[in-house]
Amino acid sequence: MAWLAALALAGVAGVSYADPAGGSAKPPVAKPGTAPAAADTDTYDPTAPVNLTRKTAGYTYFNRLGADAAAHDAALKDCVADAAKASQPDTYAYGGGSLLGAVIAAAVTAELDYIADKRGVQANVENCMVVKGWRVVRLSDADGAAVAALDQPGRAARLAPMVGAEPPAGSIARVWGNDAVAARTVKLTAAGRVGHGSVSLMSLAPPPKPAPGAPAAPPTPKPPKRPPTASSKSVALAKLGDPPAGSAVIFFRVKGTSFHSPLQLGFQREGAKPDEPAWRADGQPYFLNAGKGLLFKKKDGDVYAYVVPPGHWRLAEIGDALMTLDFCLGAPSFDVAAGDVVFAGDFDMGADNLAPDLNPDTAKALLAATPALAAHLKVASYINGSVTQCGAAIQEATGTAPSYLYAFEIKGAPFREGYALGSATVGAGQMAAPGATTPVAQPAAAMAPASGAPPAAPPASSPTAN
Repeated sequence: MAWLAALALAGVAGVSYADPAGGSAKPPVAKPGTAPAAADTDTYDPTAPVNLTRKTAGYTYFNRLGADAAAHDAALKDCVADAAKASQPDTYAYGGGSLLGAVIAAAVTAELDYIADKRGVQANVENCMVVKGWRVVRLSDADGAAVAALDQPGRAARLAPMVGAEPPAGSIARVWGNDAVAARTVKLTAAGRVGHGSVSLMSLAPPPKPAPGAPAAPPTPKPPKRPPTASSKSVALAKLGDPPAGSAVIFFRVKGTSFHSPLQLGFQREGAKPDEPAWRADGQPYFLNAGKGLLFKKKDGDVYAYVVPPGHWRLAEIGDALMTLDFCLGAPSFDVAAGDVVFAGDFDMGADNLAPDLNPDTAKALLAATPALAAHLKVASYINGSVTQCGAAIQEATGTAPSYLYAFEIKGAPFREGYALGSATVGAGQMAAPGATTPVAQPAAAMAPASGAPPAAPPASSPTAN
């Protein structure tokens, strides 16, 4: 099972280990449901911005009003499977030019990559659960250690009445807050040390062993080789006349990039299904990747324009030279018809809010020297809630899996019918301001006796993007 493989990578049922030197020690081998190893000192700062690159510090679990253990476990397994589709950038160790040195360097590199991916899985599991409307709750060190010391069935039984309780036992440390739009949110750094593991992950039971003689699961088929035309290249607006027959033009501006901001962004054309990139059906371009190194950027921003097939295009990711943040769990998208010249927005990567500015005057100014294109101008009409298979589009378009998973919403834009994640799945009172870690001031609640209390009824969901 995909979720079990990722669970092992996450430290095996949420188990973490000490690596004070930055992660060079080999983690203990364990099986799902085993007791946790010694953990790093875990410091939690409630004033710090949201960090999408590491799990919340301390002993944590997931809570959603009215949920039961079955809903908790199902959501968690889905998120673990999605987290397995992301990976951290490869590390490099120099072998000194000798065969022995190369062997040692390869071993060190493999170990560092393992540790980095382990940390990344824990971060992405938490990101995924938050987008699904679950709250991250911190237990006190004493309560967390007491639960972690139980065997797997004991942990599951102890956690069962807590996952849907209101108020939750402990302190609410993180809720959905549309954090990807906030400049202060940490998005594109190496996955941080885990420290104490997730009690929720520790509570998951391993799947039953296959019956003797049962047929093995069929291997996952390899995706077809991506044609060289799958990604579209930017062209200068001045070189374009009317949109080619049967095609359209998407253009936008990217400015404000720096060492402290994303350097690039990407758009993806949706396929017929979330797990099927559009190019597989028609062989036409489906991914636009825009970005420049800081030495080559223009002071007032860089304009990118692409000749594309018509379809539904979504903001797929933001990134830098090494890492990407995949908006597979929810993204704004817009329709493009043949003959359209669509302005997808003015993206200021240095602004407090990364959502695109859709001022039509900006679009007209950018097309002032190209009246043939200006005659077909339309400003993108974004709809939140486009979901795709995590990792698939970015992996196939760039050859590299994304580093982190999350969702991105444009405030005030409507939601796609049927979307039930992000702001569409949590009540307004449970949302944080974008980038703010602690959602609502609240005292820590003591952990109830093992018998627990019945869960409260869930609140009505909110249809408004935060």
